[in-house]
Amino acid sequence: MYTTRHNRVGGLNTSSGSERSKNLLASLRTLQKISGKDYQASFFSGTPIKNSITEAYVIFKYLIPEKLKQLNIESFDQWAQMFANKTYEFEPTINGDFKVKERFREFKKLRLLASLYRQVSIIVNSTTHKVDKPQIVVEAIQIKPTKLQNNYFENIRDFINTGDSKNYELSAVSLIALHHMRYSLLMYDYLTKTL
Repeated sequence: MYTTRHNRVGGLNTSSGSERSKNLLASLRTLQKISGKDYQASFFSGTPIKNSITEAYVIFKYLIPEKLKQLNIESFDQWAQMFANKTYEFEPTINGDFKVKERFREFKKLRLLASLYRQVSIIVNSTTHKVDKPQIVVEAIQIKPTKLQNNYFENIRDFINTGDSKNYELSAVSLIALHHMRYSLLMYDYLTKTL
């Protein structure tokens, strides 16, 4: 739940928030007003910041509003101005054209940002605590290709060797299939080497 003038920036979560998030903010503000201190709640998450930088701002907004006020941050835009830089990139559209897309990809004042994050988080992992980890069990099952798949792979092989296909559609599909075949081989090699 935040407001912003950056309505054309990609990768920002919805700004309206849910009823639960509004209720949580109201409850936190009540507790913070009674105690006269920040925090007043514990959030538990395996992925506190997963998709967007707005998640970091919202965590700060909920848990350390007084600290943000001391830094003259009262909105997401002020937070982004202090900690993030916008980049402009060309991205393809669905019809093959390109358009300029704005994103927050670079950060600044990382020491201050990390310091604020450390105030609201405790990181628990195998280096800080004994964490039981399940053993990985990998079983590779090889399935024989069907006759149709073998014929298809033969056509792709012929196209790769000669550059000539029996029809135009097959040549485009073959290139896509080749990409997927290479990717699947890379993934298989990666999995067998790392596991």
